[in-house]
Amino acid sequence: MKVYQNLKKAIAFLFLFLWLFIQINLLVTQNFVSQITKRDFALPNVALLCIGIATVVLVSVIGIWLYRRYHAQIEKLISFKMVVLLSVLLFFFQLYLSYHVYFITDWDVQLVINNATLLNQGEVSPDFPYYYSRYPNNLFLTYLYALIMKVGAWLGMGEGNVFSIVAVQCAISAVTAYLTYRVTYSFTNSKWMSLFAYAVYAVFIGVSPWFVIPYSDATGLVFPIAIFRMWQIAKKTERRSVQYVLYAVMGVLAFIGFKIKPQILIVFIALLMIVLIKTLLVLIKERRAWQVAARYAACLGAFVLSAALFSGVISMIIPQKLDPEREYGMAHFLMMGLNEERQGIYSDEDVAFSASFETKEERSAANLEVVRQRLREMGIGGLFKHLVNKTLVNFGDGSFAWHQEGIFLKEILPEKDENLSPFFRSFYYANGKNYGAFLTYSQYIWMAILFFAAFSAIYAVKSQAQKGDEMSVLLLALIGLTLFETLFEARARYLFTYAPIFIVCAVVGLYVILKAVRKKANEKSCLACHNFYNVA
Repeated sequence: MKVYQNLKKAIAFLFLFLWLFIQINLLVTQNFVSQITKRDFALPNVALLCIGIATVVLVSVIGIWLYRRYHAQIEKLISFKMVVLLSVLLFFFQLYLSYHVYFITDWDVQLVINNATLLNQGEVSPDFPYYYSRYPNNLFLTYLYALIMKVGAWLGMGEGNVFSIVAVQCAISAVTAYLTYRVTYSFTNSKWMSLFAYAVYAVFIGVSPWFVIPYSDATGLVFPIAIFRMWQIAKKTERRSVQYVLYAVMGVLAFIGFKIKPQILIVFIALLMIVLIKTLLVLIKERRAWQVAARYAACLGAFVLSAALFSGVISMIIPQKLDPEREYGMAHFLMMGLNEERQGIYSDEDVAFSASFETKEERSAANLEVVRQRLREMGIGGLFKHLVNKTLVNFGDGSFAWHQEGIFLKEILPEKDENLSPFFRSFYYANGKNYGAFLTYSQYIWMAILFFAAFSAIYAVKSQAQKGDEMSVLLLALIGLTLFETLFEARARYLFTYAPIFIVCAVVGLYVILKAVRKKANEKSCLACHNFYNVA
């Protein structure tokens, strides 16, 4: 048990180390380096963080005062049913906002949508075998969107209507908001703190324009937190048959999430790692290891079965055979991640280089040779500078790189209203008069989230065994996500699917701070302070 506890401390320490590195770069280093994706915020990050902390302190003070004064009414008012109702309202709000804002973009989104539309018409685009041979992971997303648009057509939304996918993504957001509340409640056992997490989600992700982009970032949003929540529910379930079903569902969710966006699998891997280590170090001595092994056999079995089923179905319905030798492997993305000139962002030159090789083996070998060459050329100092730049690319933009892909506003659709459409678009279109305000607003909330998330490491170490294990999974997932984006292709939007996890960790971190303040008040025997902070 002691070894396992030390391992959890090591995870917490590594998390704090990475978060300190991120904060130093965002607050200090960013002012002294040349960054390709640097945004022009109204205020520097230091000022935005201070405003963010001040906002949280003010909201906490007001919230605590209200809670102390209206404790009984608040406890009665806040319920899971109320949060469901709020999520329904959030869905309609996002749907209405998206209706006024959405547009047609290009890059990978256009290719996926075009192919999905053609599949529904029984046709195939000329780029189908070329694109999906390179990026076969997007096949799942293409067929999913084809299905959604077909259902949308049945409902009278018209053939190939992209807004049907936008509507589904808004529904996904509403479900994610509810899960954010439930997961936060599982850690804090506080309706007030959990509602605060919900509010942070609503004012940060709930107003995010990424839901008007029909792509993996918004579609995959629910999966990391859903996988984690399914695990929490399965552990609490007493009936073994139900447990096995829940673990199997978790495996299916992990596979679907992986096919939508590979980074989603990181939380699943983190979960399995923590469980495996605990089983080997603790549970095996208590003779409970076989029970855990049986559950996770069901989980992994469901994942493998889903993969086999998908491969079988795709092989039967795919309109044109793909060339597996054209697929870009991990070595390609590692090579691109070490492109110093592009600071790890997508590079047309690197893509063209990889395309020049006929086989997977040749391509991988050439990619790895370029990796070695770039590492030699950079040296230790150059590599450190490159990692700093990639950290700024990944974490330095609270809008998650909005407007930074291809020809972003390829086709602006007619305004739906002469007043509201221009107003909403002024915040989300780069030429809008309020666009700078949107960027600054997003960054100020993001800086606060990153700051308070660091304190969740204390929760992982000091909480009871089960809750400490669960928080260690989230910390390990965020560590894995950070390392993944640091090693491979960089982009802030790749963090978007984990935004709910960031929010949960931030609110749990705030919960830890409030508990510490209450404890300090108790130690000083300050009755007034004790009463004031007793909500935590």
